Amino acid sequence: MEITETVATAATPEILRRLEALRGLGFHIALDDFGTGHCGFNYLKTLPIDSVKIDRSYIRSLAHDQVAQIFVSALAQIARIQDITIVAEGVETSEEFTFARTAGCSRFQGYFFGKPAPRDKASVLCAADSKPLALSA
Repeated sequence: MEITETVATAATPEILRRLEALRGLGFHIALDDFGTGHCGFNYLKTLPIDSVKIDRSYIRSLAHDQVAQIFVSALAQIARIQDITIVAEGVETSEEFTFARTAGCSRFQGYFFGKPAPRDKASVLCAADSKPLALSA
């Protein structure tokens, strides 16, 4: 289940309890589009989340933007300490994949790995293609 930064910053104690209850039922909670709003690193300590999805704008900028490099690297280090998975969103090139992996991302999604597909088509792709549809470093 994904929640956006907007939801995270407005989370009441009741919402946090519900998120914890969902995790207790086996759901994994992902904080989506991290870095686009007002969510700070402190939320990584207080929110009941399993993964953080770094917004595509940071992944796209890694090759040439020192601030993006530092942001993603710092986020990855904090997440590692908190036992939170870091997902690089919108990876479209091998260069973006290399930079995201070097910065500390451990999971990746984007057109570089495959196009979105309906569930019935995805299962056919999994059976027919030897390449993994998901990649973890």
